[in-house]
Amino acid sequence: MPEIRTCTNVGGECPAPASFRYTWPGRDEAVACVVHANALLKIANAMGMHLRVIPLEPEERVTP
Repeated sequence: MPEIRTCTNVGGECPAPASFRYTWPGRDEAVACVVHANALLKIANAMGMHLRVIPLEPEERVTP
């Protein structure tokens, strides 16, 4: 049975459902909840880096 993907952030796993996927330059893709995606965007902007954040499609919100 598929499970809802949860947010993965640097400090550990967040129990909130993942809503976005993001990619730092030169890194693998990861998923984040709304709160952490917003925080990551603020950090990237403060560092002057581009962070690509893409909303998850409904079928991407669950694990196969």
